[in-house]
Amino acid sequence: MLRARVLVPVLLLTAIAAVVVVARSDAPAGHLVVDADQARFIIKGSEVRVAGRTVGHVTSAEPTRTGRARIELRIDDDRVWPLHAGTRAILRWPSTIAYTGRRVDLVPPAHGGAPLPDHAVIGADDVTTNVEFDQLLSTFDARTRGDLKRFLDVGGPALQAAKQSIRRVLPAAPPTLVEVDGALQDVGADEQALDTLVRQTDTTVGAVQMANPGVGRLVTGAAGTMRAFGTRARQIRNVLARMPGALSRTQATLARANGTLAAADAVSRRLKPGVRELQRIAAPLSSTLTAVNDVAPDARATLATLRRATPDLDPFLAKATSLMPQLQRIGSGTADQFKCIRPYSPEIAGFLTTWAAMTSINDDRDAFFRGNFIQYPFGHTTDNSEQLLQKYPFLTYAFPIPPGYSSGRPWFQPECGLGPETLDPSKDPENK
Repeated sequence: MLRARVLVPVLLLTAIAAVVVVARSDAPAGHLVVDADQARFIIKGSEVRVAGRTVGHVTSAEPTRTGRARIELRIDDDRVWPLHAGTRAILRWPSTIAYTGRRVDLVPPAHGGAPLPDHAVIGADDVTTNVEFDQLLSTFDARTRGDLKRFLDVGGPALQAAKQSIRRVLPAAPPTLVEVDGALQDVGADEQALDTLVRQTDTTVGAVQMANPGVGRLVTGAAGTMRAFGTRARQIRNVLARMPGALSRTQATLARANGTLAAADAVSRRLKPGVRELQRIAAPLSSTLTAVNDVAPDARATLATLRRATPDLDPFLAKATSLMPQLQRIGSGTADQFKCIRPYSPEIAGFLTTWAAMTSINDDRDAFFRGNFIQYPFGHTTDNSEQLLQKYPFLTYAFPIPPGYSSGRPWFQPECGLGPETLDPSKDPENK
């Protein structure tokens, strides 16, 4: 009986623990991918931490075809998932005495960005990798060791010669070193920026080393420049003494120049459309000038002919001058007449197109017969247009016929006497 009483609580606790484990295993998990330069000693099962707390583990770490490393992480702690855009990854040693093991620390951004989707990639710019001992030692290759030896060989005598000056400087060095320490701490606070600085410095030093002859001439020239400054120290002091006044006048000038630049900006904006049009017509203008250049000899010959014909042209021009008023009146009347004729252009074109067909009895394929039989319901009559339409409603009236009437869309021209009254038989001018 006692054994049963003990067994029941044990079984109950075991069931509760199993439920907790199952519930925990069913908790939502997130996945991230880290794109790193290398993943040395990162293996499946390595810890993933956020703020010192283990939140997941590494599921795989494989090299890519480009020689980089692809590290896949599983985040099991729903208190930190999802992480946010701007999260950085740092590959660290697990302790101060361990070398082979590694872990991945995730550093969320100070101000959360958008939530990262599942299987999001943390790019190489946001990944900090370990500096391994072999990487440090491999920098001291044969060439670097030789350069270091030469540096020590030259530096020893140089330090010996500067010994007295260094002794005078050392008492003042501690405050300076304190400031340098603060600056170095600021630089070391951002490891990624420091890494970028070191890489760019290495590239710059390499470029300088390749251009060594040029650098030597540059240093020699700089030394000459410094000597010139030393010999002109008094003149430089005088220039510097006058500099504040010159800068004050420059500041006042720049204050006035602000308005001038604003006006120039407005002028530039106004000129912008014109410049665009000039660019557009540049090509046509070029071809036009080319054509002008081609016809220049003919134009000169034409002008020479006109100059010789000037005595004969004078009487003609004199007569033409006297006729100009009459030509002006004729031209004005003709313009009005053509303005009234122009709406009939479709009818005129249709007439000219079908005229040949109307007078022929064949086309380009076969002969045919065409007839136009008209039977009027009246002969001679004294009825006017209105009376005839009343007797014969199937007739229509239009006089004069306005343009477009034959297509059922008359286009009235009141200024030409072709208003709506042309379709009203009661207003037939011949009824009078």
